[in-house]
Amino acid sequence: MTTPPRFHPLGFDKWKLCQLMGREKLAGILLTSPENVFYTTGYTALPSSGNPILFELKDRLPFFSYIDAEGHVTLVCWGFSAEGVSFGADEIIGFDDFREALKAVADLLKGKLRPIDRLGVESSCPYYALRLIQDARSQATAPIAVDALLTALRMVKSPEEIACLRKSTAIIEQTVSELYQILHTGMSRLDLIQEAKYRMIKNGATGISHVTFSFAQENPEVAIEERLSAGKLVTLDLGAFYNGYASDNRRYAYCGSPPDSLRHRYDMMVALVDGVGEMLIPGTRYADICGKTVALYDQCGIRPLTRFTHVGHNIGLQTEEAWIDDSPDAEVEIGAVINIELYSQAQTGEQIGDEETYVIEPAGPKRISLLPRQIRIV
Repeated sequence: MTTPPRFHPLGFDKWKLCQLMGREKLAGILLTSPENVFYTTGYTALPSSGNPILFELKDRLPFFSYIDAEGHVTLVCWGFSAEGVSFGADEIIGFDDFREALKAVADLLKGKLRPIDRLGVESSCPYYALRLIQDARSQATAPIAVDALLTALRMVKSPEEIACLRKSTAIIEQTVSELYQILHTGMSRLDLIQEAKYRMIKNGATGISHVTFSFAQENPEVAIEERLSAGKLVTLDLGAFYNGYASDNRRYAYCGSPPDSLRHRYDMMVALVDGVGEMLIPGTRYADICGKTVALYDQCGIRPLTRFTHVGHNIGLQTEEAWIDDSPDAEVEIGAVINIELYSQAQTGEQIGDEETYVIEPAGPKRISLLPRQIRIV
């Protein structure tokens, strides 16, 4: 008998989830986001999945993951999508249309929960699902938001998840190396974005996280048609997905010879990021890292950008899973993957900084973004 294709979670620890649920006195959790349904069942609901159709159909053929207090995972999904494959749920309940989907979830909740039982949901839970819960559990208390619980669960990565993040990072660094070779005066930013997307997929990405590019000081958050001309700094900030896991990195090029002041500021920002990266010791509080980062800026005589709110972020199924900010409770954990990114405004007017990715090992942080840090000359 042929073994069906296997799509199982890479890092989901159901027993740790059960412990967290027990602390919150939760009898069950109903998950609706693509990331958490994928994380707990392997169901290919992400926009970066090999075939993203299940994400695109979510408003007509939604998907749900329900985990009870004993760790039993039930996947509720379009029945046809589960034929001939193995997903990582203990039970799969299929349906054929939206009405059947709602009935399946309602029946599941009625069968699993008593009126006195507490149910957890994500804060992004769709309105129709909240109404469904209300109708199915009319005598029960309102559901509890479990975003913090899921964040705590997802911050620590398994070796398989870390391998995906390493691969994703290698893909974008290979892509940037190729982009350096094709940058030229007069090149359109839109053409550069298309080249980056094509090359990320060619280099093994299963999806695109972002292509935050700019020439000089134009807004990098939207794709603007502009041409590269002499004296402009090229920002190459990009990320790919590999089997659901994101990368995020930034490098620079310059059309012509960069001013000495710009080179100097970039070197200072690289050193500053390295200094913050060294603080990523297991057990260190995020708030302490954030406070010491501000002190490093002061020591260097550099002002943070006015929108400075955090020094980086955890990275995994989402590009930014949690910010490294002044949170008094969060701390660096073994197995986390953290991206440190810091910026300032150079004397020449450009925003410039550095962004690096670290895996947190028992002995401390290990940087996995390895592309040389220099401003390449176009």
